[in-house]
Amino acid sequence: MLTLDGKNGYFSSDRSGGFGATDLYRVRLPENQIDVTVVKGIVKDAATNAPVTAYISVEYQDDDYMLQGTYASNSNNGKFLLVLDPGAGYRVLIEADGYQSQELELFYPKNGFQEVIRDFKLTKNP
Repeated sequence: MLTLDGKNGYFSSDRSGGFGATDLYRVRLPENQIDVTVVKGIVKDAATNAPVTAYISVEYQDDDYMLQGTYASNSNNGKFLLVLDPGAGYRVLIEADGYQSQELELFYPKNGFQEVIRDFKLTKNP
């Protein structure tokens, strides 16, 4: 996971020499940082604006779509954060129990580090 300023990254690993089963590590990124797009937002109930726990599948578009990862919004506040490689197309599927799913296409051009706010409102199943 990258910090919002794009200068540091964090990851967990169970590699040898650690202090426990899984340890957290920080990586400092070079000053000439890589292009990265951070998409963050909140998944909410369309009628009540209450936060919703949702699963977010992100597929990277090459010749076909390949799963990049599956993420979850925070169960307390509905917040999520995605880190995407700009200059590529993505298909995003948002699903939550009891709600109609949403699917959309995303593309962000290469533009250094950029932060995008993108909230989603889900409608309950009939």
